[in-house]
Amino acid sequence: MKTRALFTLGCAALLSVGCVTDDLGLEVYPLPEPGISHKVEIEGNIEQHDYTRVDDSGFCTGDVVGIYLVNYDGETPGELLVEDNHADNVQFKLGEDGTWSSEYDLYYKDDDTHVDFYGYYPYAEPTSIYDYPFEVAKDQRTAAQNGQLGTYEASDFLWAKAENIAPTASRINLNFQHKMSSVRVRFLQGEGWADEAEYASVKREVLVTSTIRKSTIDLSTGVVTPEGDMPLDGIIPANDNGDFRAIVVPQRVVAGDNVLVVTIDGHPRHFVRSEDTDYVAGKITTFDLSVNKVANTGDYEVELVGVSIMPWEADNVSHEDDAREYVVVHSPEAGRLEKTMVDRLEMDVTAIKNLKLTGEIGKADYEFMRDKMTSLMRLNLKEVESKIDGVYLIPCNAFSGKKTLIKCVLPDKLEAIAIDAFGNTSLTGTLQLPEGLKYVSGFNGTKITNIQFPSTLEVIGGGQDDDYGASCSGDIYGAFYGCTSLMCEISLPASLKRIGNSAFSDSAIKGNLALPEGLEYIGSQAFSSCYGLTGSLTIPKGIKVIMNNAFLSCGFTGNLTLPMGLTEIQSWAFYGTNFKGELNIPSTVTTIGERAFGWTEFNGTLVLPEELISLGSNVFEGCWRLSGVVEIPENVVAIPSGLFYECRNIEGIVLHKDVEVIESQAFAYCYYVSSIVCKAKNPPTIASNSFDGVAKDNFTIEVPEESIKKYQFASGWSEFKRIEAHRDFSISRNLLRTLNDEHSKSFVLRAPAGEAWSVESAPEWVTVTPSSGTGKTDVTITVNEMAAGDVGTFTTGTVNSNGTVVESTHAGRGGEVVFLLDGKEYRARMTVEQYDYQYGDGDLITLQEKGVGNGVNIVVMGDCFDAKDIAEGKYLKAMQDAYTYFFDIEPYLTYKDYFNVYTVFGMSADSGMGTVNTIREARFGSQYTLNEGVSPDFDTVFSGACVAPINDDVATTLVILVENSAEYSGLCYMWGDGSAVAVVPMSNDPAPYDFQGLIHHEAGGHGFGKLADEYIYHNAFIQSCSCPCCGHVEAINQMKAYGFYTNISLTGGMQDVPWAHMIYDPQFSNVVDVYEGAYMHTRGVYRSEATSCMNNNIAYYNAISRESMVKRIMKYAGEEYSYEAFKALDHESLPSTSTLAAPAWESISMGATSQFDQREPKFMGEKPKFNKNKF
Repeated sequence: MKTRALFTLGCAALLSVGCVTDDLGLEVYPLPEPGISHKVEIEGNIEQHDYTRVDDSGFCTGDVVGIYLVNYDGETPGELLVEDNHADNVQFKLGEDGTWSSEYDLYYKDDDTHVDFYGYYPYAEPTSIYDYPFEVAKDQRTAAQNGQLGTYEASDFLWAKAENIAPTASRINLNFQHKMSSVRVRFLQGEGWADEAEYASVKREVLVTSTIRKSTIDLSTGVVTPEGDMPLDGIIPANDNGDFRAIVVPQRVVAGDNVLVVTIDGHPRHFVRSEDTDYVAGKITTFDLSVNKVANTGDYEVELVGVSIMPWEADNVSHEDDAREYVVVHSPEAGRLEKTMVDRLEMDVTAIKNLKLTGEIGKADYEFMRDKMTSLMRLNLKEVESKIDGVYLIPCNAFSGKKTLIKCVLPDKLEAIAIDAFGNTSLTGTLQLPEGLKYVSGFNGTKITNIQFPSTLEVIGGGQDDDYGASCSGDIYGAFYGCTSLMCEISLPASLKRIGNSAFSDSAIKGNLALPEGLEYIGSQAFSSCYGLTGSLTIPKGIKVIMNNAFLSCGFTGNLTLPMGLTEIQSWAFYGTNFKGELNIPSTVTTIGERAFGWTEFNGTLVLPEELISLGSNVFEGCWRLSGVVEIPENVVAIPSGLFYECRNIEGIVLHKDVEVIESQAFAYCYYVSSIVCKAKNPPTIASNSFDGVAKDNFTIEVPEESIKKYQFASGWSEFKRIEAHRDFSISRNLLRTLNDEHSKSFVLRAPAGEAWSVESAPEWVTVTPSSGTGKTDVTITVNEMAAGDVGTFTTGTVNSNGTVVESTHAGRGGEVVFLLDGKEYRARMTVEQYDYQYGDGDLITLQEKGVGNGVNIVVMGDCFDAKDIAEGKYLKAMQDAYTYFFDIEPYLTYKDYFNVYTVFGMSADSGMGTVNTIREARFGSQYTLNEGVSPDFDTVFSGACVAPINDDVATTLVILVENSAEYSGLCYMWGDGSAVAVVPMSNDPAPYDFQGLIHHEAGGHGFGKLADEYIYHNAFIQSCSCPCCGHVEAINQMKAYGFYTNISLTGGMQDVPWAHMIYDPQFSNVVDVYEGAYMHTRGVYRSEATSCMNNNIAYYNAISRESMVKRIMKYAGEEYSYEAFKALDHESLPSTSTLAAPAWESISMGATSQFDQREPKFMGEKPKFNKNKF
């Protein structure tokens, strides 16, 4: 993203030409004639990528730029001169209100004359246009102060030009570009360190060597040329939050010359490269160094692990508005700041806006600054020692409620920031917490926009029960409570142990929430009402209790993973979240508080832990997508009110023998319940509305045989019309759906041992073998072929989300097989539905035949579609949609005629996908497991694909398996020989994470293109990241060994990346470059363009991806690949900015599952092995 600062030139156009002379002989521009003036507004930005700074957008208050205006002569542009331009080096200064003001009024020449704008920074007085001398500083560590630029910023020359501008009232954009080159040195923690603290304590110094510091600049073009000799000394970089940044003149350091001198704890190392090092104008060259500690000796090893050249990244060193014009005060002793400033220095403290302190301060000094420095806006405490009661601390209520305070640089040495320290101030921008900090709180109600947590942090504070909250007065809020401008994804450090009460409650944090594995405590309301949180959530194994309201009304849209060892889930813990998928409650949970999971989107069968002791009221109310049979654990004697209120799709209830009470509305409006088994000998006491909405005459209540009469006359129970003795008499499934062809399937009929059963009734077109038996028996049900003359109509009913039964009529026939336990009025039933449709299981349709080449094969199949889905046309439509989506994006659109596309019908026994607790039978074996994602049976998948005329060549055939589910993200399985199965659920998330977007990403990107993911989950170096959730360097190298993953690189060298040939190709050079961040990590892995389908699912493959796809098409089609031929047919361009804009968080926060649960491809081995006859 480009950072942007707006400024305006308050000018009016004028009709007069040239200048006039006033009484003093000074040249001035006359005012415009009334009624014909134009006011000119200019919008400017610094062109750079902003990864770390979000507190300002490039320029800052007090920055001064120089502006030249050069008039055209008709259609001929004028020449930029030192003097006698329309405007000569006019100063424009950025004010606190965000607008730029000129040193004098400036006007256009007239309404018609076009003009070129030239701008540069930092402001100076050039005596030459074509050879403006400029030198970067030797020591770039000196900070800005007393109105002077810091030496780093003063070395950074910016240049802008806006051409052929007609006089207008619209804003004229000046895009300031970095014309020097940036060098960055980053250190990575290597091996041998005891912990992060030991590594952090080591002193690191850097010197950039072998560079010329002097240059000349052509102000008409912005071109920088090195001048003079190379000095013997080097450049000392500025420290940018642990990274070292230096500005150098663009040049080449030849191979064999010293590039860097790195000093670790006083021991220097010289780095010499065996190849040339190019410092490119407007680019940042990054050296990544790994520091290892040698066992036993304590020596250090420093290894150069990567060099990259990328677009310029913003820093945290330059353009700091509070560093220029502040008052510097030394406080010799804590508690004496007021005396120092008022009595000794005789300052008017009420007028001071910017203050920098050194020395020592204490609690009284904070109170003085808060209460008496009424104009204080910016405060720099970087060099202060703030030690209170033996702790380096900013105390509670330090600046609480101080609305004037907008910025504070925290002390370098700091252990804790107490409750409400900065609460309800106007602090804004990025909050950079210093290394060494262990406890943070006190930023509630501020306007901060981002947080950089230190690696040492242990506690994010909450209420008065915290160590630094007990003595605080006033209202107590969590650390970042109510931070409504904190609209970012937070990255919590691995060191974190506790998140206190209301820590992030009512804040605007967004995206994924990754909780550290070592986390031990999550306080009440810690994340309540964080509507912007999305994706899945994994609770770390150290959490034993999830406190009340901890995640109340969060916007999560993925799956919830709860750890084994969790014992208690308190009230309202996950109420109103949008979690999907199956709810797996660990067996260790004994207590669940009221409404803990109310009104969530969990689906499938709910299994309650056997050791559960306490259930609160309304725990699962409104969980309308839960289904199957729920069994109440034996320790729960009283079933609380509203427990399953409006769980409309629950099918059955099992109550154990010790149940005594069923409270009000416990199962109210569970419309779909068709089975209740109550094992209690004495009818439990029930309220009059415990089963409101449950049809009481549609099914049999099963109770102990000796208690039938009791239930028939018991209050509430007597309303059920059919009450019989409980027998374990059931068929293994109660619904069989099939299509026209004859279909046989075996089931298990469970009957009490020694008791006889028989088929009481069955449709004449259904055969049951055997038709009678004793005890548990395997039975085979055969549905005869349905000829054209046998097709009639039948009606089915489904329950919608409102609890209404919706009936529909179908072509075919329906009936019921009824099994009777002989001598008893006890029955087991199976509904049989046979649908009329033109295609059946295993049938093949050709969607497209190739028109060019040997044919490149795609087989599209669907899983988890039952006979009803197929007969209603859902299967074929899904396959056709997948086919259409695959080819609606370049390069597949251009090369479409090279492909054969087939679909093979697969009829599943069940509709929808199975999970751990919810068993569904799928034709291709698809089911969802939390750790592995959607996984099919590859034996069946590949044998099914071979029904298509692909000569059993699955290695060059893309298999797309469309899943009849919207619950889960896509996943691609890849083999080294080129075989691939792209599993694509029919996502209904907002674009581009919908079904179409997943086809592009999983099938077109991973499956055929063999591309790597470019999205980012972790703010970490891929070389040192140890997260268990995704792959790292080894996984990338494994794929690259097969020629895959050409769209990413582990090196950032512009000559080394796979897309190096495109960087300087005029057809691609405007968009192709080297960008850091891909394959789930921000650092150490690189991509070729800022955005693409593999980065955020947009309908655009980047250039290297398109080339990789075309190479594969040519290979499979038997044709020769040519780069020039590829370029000739490649007319793709990056979509407009509006189409690239990230989807509005508000539009996805309530439903986007696939966006935040994407999984990298799974490598399955050299090649698949399968039984061709399995399908």
